[in-house]
Amino acid sequence: MSQLTVISIVAFLHFISWHLISPYIALVAKAQGAGTDTIGLIMAAYAILPMIFAVPTGVVCDRAGTRKVFIISSTGVAIASYALYVSRTIHFLAIALAALGLFHVLQSVASQVTIASMGDSNVVYRNFAIYGFYGCVGQLVGPPLGGVIAKNFGYNTLFMVSAFLALLMVPLAPLAREIKPSKPKLETSNSLDMTKQNIQALLRRPSYIISLLGIFGIIFLYSMRTSFYSVYFDEVSLDAPLIGMLLTIQGAAETAIRPFIVSWRSRYGTAPVLLLALVACAASAMLTPLFKSAWLLSLVMGLGGVGFGMAQPITMALASQAATDGERGLAMGVRMFANRLSSLMAPLLLGKIGKILGIKMIFVAAAVAIMVCFMIVYILSKSDISLWPPKKSQALLRSPHV
Repeated sequence: MSQLTVISIVAFLHFISWHLISPYIALVAKAQGAGTDTIGLIMAAYAILPMIFAVPTGVVCDRAGTRKVFIISSTGVAIASYALYVSRTIHFLAIALAALGLFHVLQSVASQVTIASMGDSNVVYRNFAIYGFYGCVGQLVGPPLGGVIAKNFGYNTLFMVSAFLALLMVPLAPLAREIKPSKPKLETSNSLDMTKQNIQALLRRPSYIISLLGIFGIIFLYSMRTSFYSVYFDEVSLDAPLIGMLLTIQGAAETAIRPFIVSWRSRYGTAPVLLLALVACAASAMLTPLFKSAWLLSLVMGLGGVGFGMAQPITMALASQAATDGERGLAMGVRMFANRLSSLMAPLLLGKIGKILGIKMIFVAAAVAIMVCFMIVYILSKSDISLWPPKKSQALLRSPHV
């Protein structure tokens, strides 16, 4: 199997294993008496360790290669998934999710560094789209299958199936080939200084900041998929299979939009496509609490899926291309830090808002956060003509403000 195939299949198994259970973790916690703020804390645990280890993981990938990180993380995901099968008390949920989140970020950074090293910009965009497609298929299959299993066989069986799927990654991971380290190993003090300098250099590049803001914004929507969507749908009396179906529609929209991203980016420019994606995500969040009908909610969820499906591969490619060969691991690590920072902040902040103002305001707050990211992305993108189509680029060049 090719390198991309191995990484993509592992991503598929990981995503289907995770999305099989993620919509129902909030319901498991709710059944034990957890409110929206407690659910937010539990889901935030998934982001705490990844936020700490994302950047160091990128540095390790740059200096030591990706294969060992990929193998260790895949094994760790399987172990953490089994832990969730063993016990799901509120405190243990948080601990197991923290471990699962850690190994997820290790695997994601290693995978993305590998893909970013596979060729020129067009190849990288294509490969990120393929990699993302496999993940989307996992998101597509997981929620409805999880809903059916939960309703007919119970949560214990659901978490057992999730653990089994995660276990299938373990024999596949060693098939990944090593990516030659792009930087020599340095003494710890020199390495830390160099890492700080490289991060500062990355953060001075508008396209890289745009990639961080893009992922930060859309993760607000994504984090609700694993937390508050299920709670809201449960409150409007939708059962587990129907909840799974709605989340599947979002995943289906993500999957369906992926094949068009490369051509749209080439035709319309990176910035317009990313901005449109952010608007779609914000609109989906804002519209959700207005409806209780499954049919109308399915349209709203589909809109969010389109936005997320457009934005995710663009932010990955922007981050990798803003970096030099020796910075790709660091670049993807910092991007993953932004991802997990949003994953941490969103459930904590939104959970508190839900407790004070009600669950509907959670979605409004998420939409506002995404639109703030939209405005900053728009302002920054005007300083980089390569992100716009040719006609717009010429107009920007003539503008006295650029």
